[in-house]
Amino acid sequence: MHASSYQAWNGNDWQDYVVRLLQLRYSIRFQEVPDKHKGDFGVEGFTIDGHAYQCYAAQEPIGTADLYEEQRNKITRDINKFCDNKEDLAKLFGDTKICMWILVVPRHESAMLVQHATKKAEEVRAKNLPYVASDFRIQITTDEAFQQERAVLVTNGARVMRIDGEPVDEDDIDKWSQTHAKLIERLENKIDNIPVLNTDDERSDFRNRQLDHYLRGSSILEKMRAQYPHIYETIDRYIKNKERFVETECLLADTAPQRTIAQVARELEKELSEAIKGIDPVTAKDLAFATIADWLLRCPLRFPKLEGR
Repeated sequence: MHASSYQAWNGNDWQDYVVRLLQLRYSIRFQEVPDKHKGDFGVEGFTIDGHAYQCYAAQEPIGTADLYEEQRNKITRDINKFCDNKEDLAKLFGDTKICMWILVVPRHESAMLVQHATKKAEEVRAKNLPYVASDFRIQITTDEAFQQERAVLVTNGARVMRIDGEPVDEDDIDKWSQTHAKLIERLENKIDNIPVLNTDDERSDFRNRQLDHYLRGSSILEKMRAQYPHIYETIDRYIKNKERFVETECLLADTAPQRTIAQVARELEKELSEAIKGIDPVTAKDLAFATIADWLLRCPLRFPKLEGR
């Protein structure tokens, strides 16, 4: 299973998104530079401590080599603007000395791009521009550098977070089952006590569906921990707190097991969406059913034993 994923961005949407990240990171220490009226000096904004930012999103899909060329050309064009607009930029930056010009992109995959940035930075330093620091550098980064700010946007509903689970096939289920025999036995014992599952085929299908939910959900959580660690911690903490009460509620429940499962799944989905306002409904549902599967494999969801089974 692969944890890597990326989103195709419209250039304007990417710029708006990055500016919001920068505003969250720096607050009033960040000055946006609009380009609608005599602007476009090769920066989207800058900070009072000397970091100038520019954004760029290539049109996807695009391969690594072509992506490098487009990003390289973007650096060249905008660094030329950064140098050629000497008088306007001196007025713009005032007493601020720019020590770093940073290009924020959705994907950065080429060491050659870093080499190009190093070369262009040397050229800028050689010009002795009044608004450029002696240790001026050019850096390429992605929104991975703004994990906390991304989490704020998602939590507040200002940005949608959709993370798809990796597809699960029969081989994945078989391999996992072979190495987790005790958990499988516990799951099958619980399945035996669900009265609407009357045949071996129905019970086997339900078993495999739970394992599919569990494995798919595990891949979602793996990606979330890498891409949105702050949100992962929030969801992990929420699920653990919820788990503390589930086992007691199941012992007191007077409803059929299938109704208990459906009810808890709906509650989880709803509460996750309320806690993380920007979570995509599909992701919330996947996580809810993955959590139910996890509880069926372990202990929290318990059902009374049926006679004759």
